[in-house]
Amino acid sequence: MTTKQLAVILLGAGVFPPALAETDQAPITGAVSDASGAVIPAATITVRNLKTGQERTVAANEQRCDVVVNLLPAGYSVTGKAGGLGPAEYTNIELGAGQERTLNLILQPAAV
Repeated sequence: MTTKQLAVILLGAGVFPPALAETDQAPITGAVSDASGAVIPAATITVRNLKTGQERTVAANEQRCDVVVNLLPAGYSVTGKAGGLGPAEYTNIELGAGQERTLNLILQPAAV
C-alpha cells in the first residue's frame, strides 16, 4: 500500500463515519409569539419528559427560532410563559430518535 492510498483511506475514515452516524437524541424548535404574531423574546420555554418528569427550561430568543436540543426519544410537554401573558401548554409531543419537531407557541393575554 502506498502512502497516497493510505492517506485516501484515512481521509475517508475521518469524513464518512460522522455523516453516517445516527443519533438517538432529538431537538424541538419553534417560536414563541403573541396572538398578533409578534415575537416574545422574554418568554421561557419548559420541556418536561412525561415518563421521567425531568424538566429543562430555556429562554426564547429574538430570531423566532427557539431550540431545545439533546432530548431523548419520549413523550414531552412543552410550556411557554411570559409576563402579562397566559401560558401555552402542549402535551403528548412524541419525539423519535433523531426526529426534529417544530412547535410554535402562541401566548394569549392573561386577563381580558
